[in-house]
Amino acid sequence: MKSKKIFKSLIFIIGILFLLSGCTRTTAASSWPGFSVSEEAIYLSCGAQTFALDLANGSVLWKYPSEVDRTRQVYAAPAFGEELVVIGDFNGSLTALDLSSGTKKWAFDGSSDRFIASALIDGDTVFATNSDHYLYALNSDGDFLWKFKSEGPNWTKPISDKNFVYFASMDHSFYAIEKGISENAFAQAEDGSKTLISDPNWSVDLGMAVVADPVMEDGIVYVATIEGALFAIDTNKQEILWKFTNNGEIGSVWGAPVVTGDVVFVADIDGKIYGVNKVEGSALWPSSFNAGGKVVGGGVYIDEGAIFANDEGKLFILNADKEPRTITNFENQILSPVGFSDEKILIAPASEDALLTSMDLNGFEVWSFLPSE
Repeated sequence: MKSKKIFKSLIFIIGILFLLSGCTRTTAASSWPGFSVSEEAIYLSCGAQTFALDLANGSVLWKYPSEVDRTRQVYAAPAFGEELVVIGDFNGSLTALDLSSGTKKWAFDGSSDRFIASALIDGDTVFATNSDHYLYALNSDGDFLWKFKSEGPNWTKPISDKNFVYFASMDHSFYAIEKGISENAFAQAEDGSKTLISDPNWSVDLGMAVVADPVMEDGIVYVATIEGALFAIDTNKQEILWKFTNNGEIGSVWGAPVVTGDVVFVADIDGKIYGVNKVEGSALWPSSFNAGGKVVGGGVYIDEGAIFANDEGKLFILNADKEPRTITNFENQILSPVGFSDEKILIAPASEDALLTSMDLNGFEVWSFLPSE
């Protein structure tokens, strides 16, 4: 069973890498964009450009760069803070833009591989994981501070609390690094500079690679793996609280878990969704919910339940009682995570007609966005 899951995961990774190379400026037919949502705007990257869109009507507030650079490929959702939007690309560059104007502020070119995951802006520090095995830390002016090397590529977004930055790696580990580490603790990097953190403050072995972004709530981090396991990690005790596999039934997980008041929802690429008790790590239902298609992107929680989308184009809500409600059905695949803000659902269907679609909770379109030539 384990070898079969690993084989399916590898095949899926190859497919994902192929798809990621196909997102262009005017179509999402062969891929999908990464986007993040604030209370007023959406920051969206696909192909060669990044856009800031008005959440109310989808109008373009700014775009970067103004002219398409075909040598550049961006997949990760932009990270935004109070003043900056930070985007990582497949060329290994991390670029910071002014939040209000989209003007380039700085660029970091010190990595040697792709930025696949979103960066994290934490106060005056930018944390970014890269496929070259490193976690990079920079200040808000783009100055390189330090880096930490894991044993494998890193495809997940960092998360943080007051004292630590955390990330999950494809090397099977979940790492915790102190944010305020003293420079005296730095080791010599390969270029001779004392900028390397040799060891994490602590880590736990999850036993399998992670490509889904971890989610943290009240000091507990929920991490799902491509082997089909959901972990709850207590950051105070620095240990795993529980592991949920539903007796080995869960398939590979690529989307972030959805955490609610009492329940963690986790969806896999076999098209199954599981409800898990947050405290005990036990199944809420006798059997999983059949989503009717692969669930690749993560969902989002609202009062009614968790909103998910599958690769057959179905968008739906599922509550803790395993009661679904279909919102709408697209003609195209939906592979992206679901966004939600200001009572609007945001979806990036794999369609030549729209790169991003905003709709209400009844499935009526509010606006759609497709870049012009």
